[in-house]
Amino acid sequence: MRVSARVLIFSSCVLVGAVALSAQAPQAPAGAPSGGAGGGRQGGAPAAPKNIKVLPKTWTSQQIGQVMNTFAESLGERCSFCHAEDPNAPEPAAGQERRRDYSLDTVKQKDIARDMIKMVMSINDSTKGLSDGKVAEKVTCFTCHQGKKQPATTPPNGWGRGSFTLSEAGPVVPQRGGGGGGAPGGGAPGGAPPARGN
Repeated sequence: MRVSARVLIFSSCVLVGAVALSAQAPQAPAGAPSGGAGGGRQGGAPAAPKNIKVLPKTWTSQQIGQVMNTFAESLGERCSFCHAEDPNAPEPAAGQERRRDYSLDTVKQKDIARDMIKMVMSINDSTKGLSDGKVAEKVTCFTCHQGKKQPATTPPNGWGRGSFTLSEAGPVVPQRGGGGGGAPGGGAPGGAPPARGN
């Protein structure tokens, strides 16, 4: 059964959040409901996810946590990058972070992440016909981020020849010929096209 790219991306976000939550939540006192966050299941099933806007609302906390883990790994960040502290949480133990309230929308990166999730879902949805049948998604958060908060948009040493843009005007194309040393392909130093006479 094929799962749409949107569901997979949504799942990834939810998973990362859930994993982050369970990793940061303090241990509940003996006999207290655990809510499914790291520890026993004395309180029964984990609470249902709240304030889900992009990921499927039918996903469980575990599914959301799994996808959130992939987000954290893709960006090389912790849950605190997108999720706010719980203002009602007790003071954490020494060396511990304050518990997070994953339903809050007070950190701007959370809305940015939602837009990114929609983008990845859209790309995967529109490229289903390109599938080789081995993978459900063509792209993931890791495709661009590769463990970095800010993905690279240019090669480490620059474009070398020309530039990249998908704008209507298109990229600047270096002229060919004209002699001149400098960059490979006859370009002038610094990537400028060689000078030409008329």
